[in-house]
Amino acid sequence: MRIEKNRHITEMIILYDSEVPVTAEYLAYKTFSSVRTVRNDISWLTNELKLQGAIQIISHKARGYSIQIIDEYKSNELYYKLLVLDSLYTNRSVLDTNRWLYVVQTLLTYESIKKEILCEKLYISETTLSGTLLKVSEFLNSFHISVKSASNKGLYIDGKEQDLRSCIVEVACSSYHDTELLYPVIQFDTMIYEHAETYKEIRHALLKIIRESKIAVSDISSKKLATHICLIKKRVHGNKSLELSEELKDEICKTYEYDLAKEIFSDKTVSLYLGKQSDIEIINYARLLIINRDIDLRHTNDYDYMQACYIIENRRIFKKIREKMYNTLYRSFFKLEMIRVYEEDYESLLLQIYLKNRFDYANKERLVTYVEGDMRHISPFAKEITRIMLEYLEEEYHTSINGIEVQGIASLTDYIFKRVKYSYKKLRLATACMEGRTVANQIKESIVDHYRDYIEANDVFNLYEMRKIKFEDYDALIMQSNFRDNQKEYQYFSYPIKMIPYVGLDTTEKHTSEKLFESLFLSGYSREQLVHICNITNILSGINITSYNMLFEVLSYKYGKTDTDQKYLYEHLIARNGILSYTYETGVALINFDYDHTEKEFVDVYSVTHSSLRNNVFEIRYVIAVCINENLNISEIKQINRMLQMIVNDQKNIEELIDNPRLTWEKLWVEILKNSFVNGF
Repeated sequence: MRIEKNRHITEMIILYDSEVPVTAEYLAYKTFSSVRTVRNDISWLTNELKLQGAIQIISHKARGYSIQIIDEYKSNELYYKLLVLDSLYTNRSVLDTNRWLYVVQTLLTYESIKKEILCEKLYISETTLSGTLLKVSEFLNSFHISVKSASNKGLYIDGKEQDLRSCIVEVACSSYHDTELLYPVIQFDTMIYEHAETYKEIRHALLKIIRESKIAVSDISSKKLATHICLIKKRVHGNKSLELSEELKDEICKTYEYDLAKEIFSDKTVSLYLGKQSDIEIINYARLLIINRDIDLRHTNDYDYMQACYIIENRRIFKKIREKMYNTLYRSFFKLEMIRVYEEDYESLLLQIYLKNRFDYANKERLVTYVEGDMRHISPFAKEITRIMLEYLEEEYHTSINGIEVQGIASLTDYIFKRVKYSYKKLRLATACMEGRTVANQIKESIVDHYRDYIEANDVFNLYEMRKIKFEDYDALIMQSNFRDNQKEYQYFSYPIKMIPYVGLDTTEKHTSEKLFESLFLSGYSREQLVHICNITNILSGINITSYNMLFEVLSYKYGKTDTDQKYLYEHLIARNGILSYTYETGVALINFDYDHTEKEFVDVYSVTHSSLRNNVFEIRYVIAVCINENLNISEIKQINRMLQMIVNDQKNIEELIDNPRLTWEKLWVEILKNSFVNGF
C-alpha cells in the first residue's frame, strides 16, 4: 500500500485497533488536523485499499468509521506493514523520508548522479535538495561512507566495501517486502536480488541452520543476514573486495560463528547460489553473525559458545557504568536490590553493543526500529536513566550508540520501574457482624485473602464489644451490610470510625476492587509526594521555539545556578537529543534537568505560542521542564514518573494540567494508585 502522509498511518492503526466506529472528530484530534482533512484522507484511503483486497473502510452514519476485514491473511499482513511504517517514519515525515531514501538508494546503486537529475526526479529545487543531502550525508557518515562531488561526474560516495554492504542491507531491509516507497529505485533491488524467490529460499535455508545452531538471532537480523548473502554474489562479480585487518581475521577465526559461517556457505541452497567463496567472505559473514546475535546470558549456550574474554570485558564495563550511576540522577534506582535480579539482562543488552563496537558496527544508524523497539511508550524517567547509561557507554567506547539495544535497555528499565511497589502504610481493621464471630471471621478471611498486602491486622468483634474498643487503634470498621440503605445503617451504628459495609468481595468484578480502593485502601498511601509535586509545579506563559538549540539555550540559562552550570546543561541537552527523543506524539517536549546543576526542584509547564519544530505529524505545543531531587526514594520517583507519563501521553491531561494543576495531579495520583491496586502495576 502506498502511504503519502504520516496521518494516513495513524488513522489506519487507530481504525484497526478500535472495536467500535471511530468518529472523524476523534481522528482529527489524534492527528492534529481538521475534520475536513480526515474525511478527505478517508476517501483517499478507501480508494487505495480497494487495490489491496485486504480490508475496506465502512462509514457509519453519525457514528464514524470502522474496518471490515475481507481477507484475514492479507489484513494481518497489512496491519504489520502499518506498524513497521509507523516505526520507520517516527520523527520523520513520509515525504522527506522518501526523498532522502531515494537519494541514498541512487547513490548506492550508481557510480555517480548529477544534482539536476535528482531535482528533476523528485520535483524539487536545488535548495530543497541541499537540505535532503544533509540528512543523506548524516545517515551515510554513520556507516563511514562520505558523499563527494566532482564537476565532471556529480555526486558519488566513498567508503570501505564492508561498510557499503552494511548500508545497502540496512536500506534494503527497511523497504523490501515491508514498505512501498513513493520514489522507488528499481535498480537498487536488482543490485541485491536476482528475483523475489532468491531471498525467500536463502532465508529459509539460513533459518534452518540457525535453528539447529548454538546461537539465536532476531527476526530483523535474520532478514539482514539473508540479504547479505543475496548481495555477496553481485558484489563479488563486480570485483568489490572486502578489507579486514589480519588481526581481526585471526580473532574471528577463533569464534564459534566462524564455524557456523562455513556451515552456512556449504549449505546446498546457499552454495548453489553463491558458488565457492573466498575465506575473507566467510570471515566477514562470521563477523556479521557475531554482531547480529540475540544474546541472553541466562541461556547456557550464550556462555558456552561465546568468547570468555568478551563476557569478562563487558561485565567490567557494566560494573563501571553501574558505579557511576550510583552518583548521578535517580541514583536510588541503581541502588535497588531488584537490579541484581536483572543484571544478566542488562549485561546481555550491553554485550550486543560491546560486540558491535568491537567489530566496527556500533554507530551505524538503523532506519527501522520495528514494533518491538518502539520508544514512545517508555516512561520519561526510564528514558532519562537509559540516556545517562548510554552517555557513560559512549565515553567508554569513544563513539555514538544506537540500535535496537537502546530500546531494549529503555524497555528493561521501564519494566523494573513497573515492578517497584509504592510505599504503603498497612491498615489495621476491625470486623464486626450482627450474626456473631463465626460469620465475622469469614468476612475477615475473605478480605485478608484478597488484600493481604494492604492489611497489618484484622481483629474480629461482636457488635456489643464495639463500645469498649479503642477506635484510634484502627483505620476502619468492616461491617456486614444487611440494610438496603447504608446511610441508615451508619446512623444506627454511630461509631467514631470510618465504616465500610461488607457486601461480598468478588474480585472478578473490577468495580468491587475499585470501590474498596477508594473507600478504604487509598488512605494507606502517603499524600506527601502529591503535595510536593503540586507545590513545585508552575504554569508559565507561552514561548516561541524556532530550534532545539534555541530551546536548550533558554532553558539552560534559566535553570543553571552558575555560568558553568548553564554551559554544562546546554551542552548535555544538545548531546542528549541525539540519543533519545524528548518529544511525544501529543506535542509535548519533556526535558529532565540534573539537580546538582540547578539545586532546585521544579515542574515548569510552558504552552508554546509558536513552534517551527515538527515531529512526525505534530508540532511541539508544550514544553515541560522537570527537575527533582535524585535522593528521593524509588517509590516516590516512580510515582512522579507515572504521573508525568500520563501527562505526556494524553493531550487532555496536559490541557487539564495547565487549567488546574492541583486538581489534575490529584486525579492522576488516584488513577495510578488505583491501577496499581486493581491491576498490579
